[in-house]
Amino acid sequence: MAPYNIYGNELSPYSIKVRSYFRYKRIPHEWLIRNSRTEEEFRKHAKLPLIPLVVTPEGQGLQDSTPILERFEKLVPEPSIHPADPALAFLSALIEEYGDEWGNKPMFHYRWFYEADQRSAGERIARSMMPDLDDALSRPHPASPGRKAAASRGKTLGTFHHSAVALPAKKYALRRSHCQDANPRHVVDDYSDL
Repeated sequence: MAPYNIYGNELSPYSIKVRSYFRYKRIPHEWLIRNSRTEEEFRKHAKLPLIPLVVTPEGQGLQDSTPILERFEKLVPEPSIHPADPALAFLSALIEEYGDEWGNKPMFHYRWFYEADQRSAGERIARSMMPDLDDALSRPHPASPGRKAAASRGKTLGTFHHSAVALPAKKYALRRSHCQDANPRHVVDDYSDL
């Protein structure tokens, strides 16, 4: 079997889900970080700007982690990821659906709600998406217009002197994570109850 290409990122739980599946099934594949170096090839095959993207040896692009797993479960049925017992199979499907649709809520909350986590996540994402800027990001640039503008607006997710990108952290993070000001406590409580 020719190897498949998986475009993803270590910070994407859906990418890791697909990569873990391929490893479990021993399906030959190459893990490619979606970043500035791989973007052109990624765009040739992706219908949406989302990861993961699996590119078949025939050049077909597959997206959305659950349909990807369902497709390969038919192609490579053993070892199965589904329990043989119908009750356990239902429970397994329920847990997978919960993880896909609701497990991302606490992930986004803990990634973006607290200031230290915002800085950490912003930097990790920037470094993974722009590997050629890795050294530049580690050097201080106090005279950067982007930093001065960001400082005047308060907290930011990240400011990079090359692009002067400054995003208001709380506004951006809470809206992007579906974790509005009124409900972070509920996200934390629900996650703690698991």
